[in-house]
Amino acid sequence: MTKERVSLISVCVNIALAAGKLGVGLFVNSIALIADGLHSSLDIFSSFVTFLGIKISKRPVDERHPYGFYRVESLAGLFVALLLFTSAVWIIWEGINSFLSPEPVYFSSWAIGLMVLSIVLNELMARLKFRYGRKYESLSLVADAEHSRADVLSSLGVLIGLFLVRYYAFADAVVAILIGLYIVWESFKVGREITDSLLDVSNKEI
Repeated sequence: MTKERVSLISVCVNIALAAGKLGVGLFVNSIALIADGLHSSLDIFSSFVTFLGIKISKRPVDERHPYGFYRVESLAGLFVALLLFTSAVWIIWEGINSFLSPEPVYFSSWAIGLMVLSIVLNELMARLKFRYGRKYESLSLVADAEHSRADVLSSLGVLIGLFLVRYYAFADAVVAILIGLYIVWESFKVGREITDSLLDVSNKEI
C-alpha cells in the first residue's frame, strides 16, 4: 500500500467520524463530544495536508530546487502539529466555559456506540499510518498517526464522560479540558520531532 493511499483512507474515515460526532454531540448537548467532532474535522484537513505533502515531496529536482522537495513532507507534518495545538486551545476554552456554566447532557446509546466505533477505527488508522510511516520513513505520516492516536484517547475520554455525566454535571466539561491538555502535549511532541527533522537531527524512532 502506498503512502498516498493510506492518507486517502484516513481522510474518508475522518469525514465519517466528524459528521457522526458533530451530529450526535449537538443532539445530546455534549461539549466534549462536539469538541471531539471538531477535532475529527481538523483531522480531515490534516490528513489531506499530509497527502499533498507526500505528493509534492515526490516531484523531481529542478533548477530552483536542486535538492528536490523532500522537506515539503516534513513541513506538512509541522502544519499538522500546529492544527493540533489550535484545536486544543479551542477545546480547553469551551471546556472551561462549560464547567463554569454547565448544561444538561442527555445520555444516548447512539453516542456510546459512536464513541466505541471511533476508538476502534482511530486505533486501526493509527497502527496503519505508523506502520507505513516507518516503512517509508515518512515523518508527516507518522505525525498523522500520532494525531489518530490522540483521537483514540480523546474519544475514550468522551466515552467515560458520557457515563459520568449522569451523576456529575461537570464531568463533560472536565473531560473536554483533559482532552485539550492532552492534545497540547501531543502537538508539542509531534512539532519537536518534525523540527528535529528539518534541522537534520538524528531520529532513532524511524
